[in-house]
Amino acid sequence: MISLEQEEYQIKHELLAAWPHVQTVSKPWGVLEPMLEWCKSEMVSEWRWQLVDASDGHRPGRYVFYFKSSLDCTAFALKWC
Repeated sequence: MISLEQEEYQIKHELLAAWPHVQTVSKPWGVLEPMLEWCKSEMVSEWRWQLVDASDGHRPGRYVFYFKSSLDCTAFALKWC
């Protein structure tokens, strides 16, 4: 039986193997939707995103974006980071 820490490590390792390019961003409320629309129209390879912390009127949200392509990851970073 493996520990919870080992299982979490294994999941992260598998995720990074499948999605090798990662960007984490913090953005205020109202920015996520334009980011997603931009990604839908500009990305050429597969991508996905994950909510880490939801934004509200007082604090920004934290999001992780995963990319198959280094070019997509770089374009995203130049636009949103």
